Amino acid sequence: PLRRLESVLHPRVLSRLQSFAAGHADAVAVAEVPLLFEKKLEGMFAAVVCVHCPEEAGLERYARARSVSVEEARRRAAWQLSRETKKQWADHCIDNGGDPDETRRQVEALFREFQAQLKG
Repeated sequence: PLRRLESVLHPRVLSRLQSFAAGHADAVAVAEVPLLFEKKLEGMFAAVVCVHCPEEAGLERYARARSVSVEEARRRAAWQLSRETKKQWADHCIDNGGDPDETRRQVEALFREFQAQLKG
C-alpha cells in the first residue's frame, strides 16, 4: 500500500516542486522533503538544510503534530536515514532543539547567506 501511494503521489509532488522552482529561480525558496536522501532527490536543490533536534523531542513533536503515538512516530522514523547521517550529508544544519530565538537566529543567518549567493 505505501509503495503504491508513493508511486502515485511522488511524481505529482515532484512536478509541482519543479514548477514552483522554475517560477522562482531568482528567490530563496524552501521545500520540506522528509525522504530527500532516501529518494535521492538532493540534486534538485541548490542546498540541503537539515533541521534537527534531540531524537526524543523530535518524535514527540512529530507525534503531537500528526496525532499519533510516539511509538508510531518511532516506527515511521525507522523508514528514514538516521538523524546523524542526514546531518552529515546536508550542506547546512540548524539546531532546533533549544531556545526558539536561537533557532530563529540560525534560520535568519542562513537566509541572508542564501540571499547573498543569489545576488552573486
